[in-house]
Amino acid sequence: MTKLQEIQEALKGCFKILLRDQSAQQNFNLSTDGFWFSFMALPLVVLLNVIEKSMGFKLAGLSQISTFDIFGFSASVVVSWGVFLIAASILSRFLGFSANFPTFVVVYNWAQFAISLAWTILSILLVGISGGDASSFFGLLVMFFSYVYLFLILKDTLDLDSAVAAGVCFVEFAIAILVNYMAILLFLSDLLPQ
Repeated sequence: MTKLQEIQEALKGCFKILLRDQSAQQNFNLSTDGFWFSFMALPLVVLLNVIEKSMGFKLAGLSQISTFDIFGFSASVVVSWGVFLIAASILSRFLGFSANFPTFVVVYNWAQFAISLAWTILSILLVGISGGDASSFFGLLVMFFSYVYLFLILKDTLDLDSAVAAGVCFVEFAIAILVNYMAILLFLSDLLPQ
């Protein structure tokens, strides 16, 4: 199987999880090579984020934002991703679900790519249809959906009960908010009200 086919299969698996198909994990390469290759989703997500943020900042009339700031802000996704996986790894040891953790990582990595790809496509369509007016509303819907999706992934891959899965989702949310806030302070602070 080529690497492109592996990505296609992983995206198919992501869709199957959404459909609650119990065979979804069969679409992911859960070998050691597949585990490491799943981190290829990171630069793909950063690229999609750069496209989406560039478009969003331009529509908002924020043309003074440099390419460096856009890449820096988009790279905060990598930091958030890494911090969450470290936190989830620590939680997995304390809560006893570390045996299936590598499977979770592979699925989580490709799911983040699938969500980013869907959001970038939706953003482009929204800009074409509404000029970006509906983008914020749909952005909130996509964020809500992504946490429901994470909840399903946690339940499917780690066999967590609902309360623990919801708690892990909250940890991911808190990390994402904190890292995004730090990225705004670092890269976009000149746009904040004084």
